[in-house]
Amino acid sequence: MTITGYQFDKMKVTPEADAMLYHALANRQNCVITGVGSDLSATATGLNVYLNPGASIVCGRLLTVTNQETLTVQANTSGYICQTIDLTETNTATGTPGSGDYIVANNQYRLEVVNELTQQDLMKDGQIY
Repeated sequence: MTITGYQFDKMKVTPEADAMLYHALANRQNCVITGVGSDLSATATGLNVYLNPGASIVCGRLLTVTNQETLTVQANTSGYICQTIDLTETNTATGTPGSGDYIVANNQYRLEVVNELTQQDLMKDGQIY
């Protein structure tokens, strides 16, 4: 079939379709969702950067940090603290879908320190943002 409606009874909404919708609703902008946790505020002490809890929308994907995360940076360097989406990675799951033992490890989202930004268009076959 060449047409699909997603917000209808018994329809399967793929992650790609969901991201497309939220990306459009966010006016194609990435943003921190204010009022959630500590708004992803960051502090630095020595070579450690601490990213506090919060949420953001990046390329239509909802990303959350629920506990303070610590990232270590190299001395005498500059770069970026990134919430990276990497669609080349494969998520893994254990347990039975629909049951309490079902757990998904999201390998497509990570926090990291990078020297250069990679911002491919995830809406047009890009893989990393």
